[in-house]
Amino acid sequence: MPTYQKTYPFRRGDTFAATCTYKQAGVAVPITTQEIKSQLRTESGKLVCDFLVTVNPNQTTYPGQFTLTLANPALTETFPAPADLFCDIQVKQNGSIISTSTFIIPTVMDITR
Repeated sequence: MPTYQKTYPFRRGDTFAATCTYKQAGVAVPITTQEIKSQLRTESGKLVCDFLVTVNPNQTTYPGQFTLTLANPALTETFPAPADLFCDIQVKQNGSIISTSTFIIPTVMDITR
């Protein structure tokens, strides 16, 4: 199995929000016509969720910035835990699709509910 970069652990049931920046050759690029998608899956490929992508409306001050969240934040209560969940971010621009490297979001049980 390939080696994947891991994020910090996410606690099931907590609010998920990840702010990201779209870059080309290491430089932040304003999001104008690009379509961005992202999903979270189990190691076997089962879909856990589709992320909602919200582009920062101020692409002049915050070029390339967008946030991944869930349309229904309560959905995180159903995330498998403990588990390593797999994610990537896909950008479609001018008919081409480019995906980031796959990364792992370790999901752990929440203690305080």
